Amino acid sequence: MRDAIVFSLVWVLGAWCLGCDGNPSLPPSSQQSRAPVFCDPFAPAAGEPMSIERARDAHRWAELRRHLRMREALDPGHFMRQSAAVADPQRIDAGEVSCKTLRDIGRLLFTHDFTAQDGHTEPLRRVHRGDEGGPETHNCRSCHWRGGEAGAGAVLDNIFLLGDGDRISSADPRNPPPLLGLALVQMLAQEMSASLEADRAQALRRARATGEAVAVDLQTKGVSFGRLVAMPDGTLDTSGVEGVDADLVVKPFGWKGNFSTMRQFVRDSVSVHFRLPTERDGVPLTEGQVTSLLLFLATLPLPQVTIPERIPDLPSIAEPIPRPPSFDFSDDWSRGHALFESAGCAGCHRPTLVLDSPVFVMEAGPSGWPVAIDLSQDIEPPLLSYDAGLGGYPVHLFSDLKRHNMGPEAASQHVHRGVAVDQYLTRRLWGLNGSAPYFHDGRAPFIDHAIAAHTGEGEAARRAFESLDFGQKADLRIFLMSMRRPLVVTIPD
Repeated sequence: MRDAIVFSLVWVLGAWCLGCDGNPSLPPSSQQSRAPVFCDPFAPAAGEPMSIERARDAHRWAELRRHLRMREALDPGHFMRQSAAVADPQRIDAGEVSCKTLRDIGRLLFTHDFTAQDGHTEPLRRVHRGDEGGPETHNCRSCHWRGGEAGAGAVLDNIFLLGDGDRISSADPRNPPPLLGLALVQMLAQEMSASLEADRAQALRRARATGEAVAVDLQTKGVSFGRLVAMPDGTLDTSGVEGVDADLVVKPFGWKGNFSTMRQFVRDSVSVHFRLPTERDGVPLTEGQVTSLLLFLATLPLPQVTIPERIPDLPSIAEPIPRPPSFDFSDDWSRGHALFESAGCAGCHRPTLVLDSPVFVMEAGPSGWPVAIDLSQDIEPPLLSYDAGLGGYPVHLFSDLKRHNMGPEAASQHVHRGVAVDQYLTRRLWGLNGSAPYFHDGRAPFIDHAIAAHTGEGEAARRAFESLDFGQKADLRIFLMSMRRPLVVTIPD
């Protein structure tokens, strides 16, 4: 029976040419080595991003989703049972499932409508009930849709955290952010955490050796996290630490910076937004299915900064309507780029952080076997590229991955997981074009509104923007609008 279930899902995926070839990409669990095992490279989709080949592929995915919805109508719970069987952690560890298959399952899980048969049994409520959460929706895509797969949400998709389950006024509104480049974000945060840990360890060694207090400036990848003082008895004075918890672990996920890894973030999201337990809490979402979601999110096309191309001369659509003029925004973009720096925006929204290694490693299966993806070669373009001058892989995410005081106007009502009410993680601006509304609560429908909402540590940059003339503000908008996702063909359900 189990073999029939497994075969059924693999047959469905294979029937739509989604590359679930079942070729082993992980080692047998009998091997003792814990060295990361690399996924097979994901073959790029045929054709240019907006080609007929990509349109056909989008059509196949739409038909697959339609087929699975019909199958769910006949047999509720069908997809979750099948995907759990294919993405069984023990099968993953045994090398019986390819990373490509897991990623495709993750893509389907992201759009799956969870039902009572899947464990989604409570009525929806947009206002959360304390730490219990919602549920406020039945699938991931209902909130993460603007700009493409796993994108941002509209203001109507806001959730209301830590409320009384009824009154909006009792809760803290949060707008769904785009889920772009999460693997790179985790990798940067882990490298930064390791650097801060090394500084702390060195300060403790020096303090013990000298018998005197040792102060160390905490700086990594050009970002300052304040100062730490190590005492000869091994204790630490962390009162001068800024933008990170006293444990010096950079937590880049969540508006408040609450989670250090994608797996923590995804498991919490499943629990809070769907009220679905994960395997550690009592199923129904298995760790293998969580791994599939991680692979899908980790391999989404990376956002880019695209210098605007000249808009060519276009014909008139009808007489006597004149044809539209031709525009070249490259000079506006260059001026806007310079203004982004001079206005102080880049102080927190750091354009580039340099990654030492392009390999994303995550745990998979009950044994925690490390699975690795090389983001410089194993995913679809755009890929990470090594820059010899920088000595690493530049990531243009426009964030310092640090918490900042955003002032009383932005303060939440509740302390969330120990983070102060006025502290927020610097938003990553990559993919900004197409991800409105902006700010943690979606209060800003346009870029100007988002800048105007900056107070606290962001007030100086806001005042600098307000002092710009009309043309300078326009140039800065052009630069910000160049932060976009690669174009893809999508067929909505």
